[in-house]
Amino acid sequence: MTFVDHGPRDALAVLLVHGNPTWSYLWRKVIAALEGEPLRLIAPDLLGFGTSDKPLRASDHQLGSHIDCVAELMETIGVERFVAVGQDWGGPIACGAGMRLPGRVRGLVLGNTATLAPVRPFRSKAFHRLSHLPLVKHVIGRLLGEV
Repeated sequence: MTFVDHGPRDALAVLLVHGNPTWSYLWRKVIAALEGEPLRLIAPDLLGFGTSDKPLRASDHQLGSHIDCVAELMETIGVERFVAVGQDWGGPIACGAGMRLPGRVRGLVLGNTATLAPVRPFRSKAFHRLSHLPLVKHVIGRLLGEV
């Protein structure tokens, strides 16, 4: 899993978890706006997104798997306290990672998301498949104003 790790290592960490079909690039303006603040900004590319590895099996993209990976990332890089921020699918993932690391969460910020596990399994739509093609995802990002 690749990730952005920006800011002082001893500062309060802010875990920025993107949704679907985006990646850590979603947080670039937030990171720029917080430049100089005493915060450690951590924005992973969930597995299957951005520059992270691309597992091929749908079973690798279950909510629990993403939660495990994000919690393991926070453990591996030694984060002891953090604010969990989630957008879209990042909401349940950020909440789940916080639950796996009890006592470390200092705050929670959620946007355009849900905090409960979905009742139905995820089935990719044509847009999701199209948006993951290398050239197409960059064009879609520009057209939708993600630059």
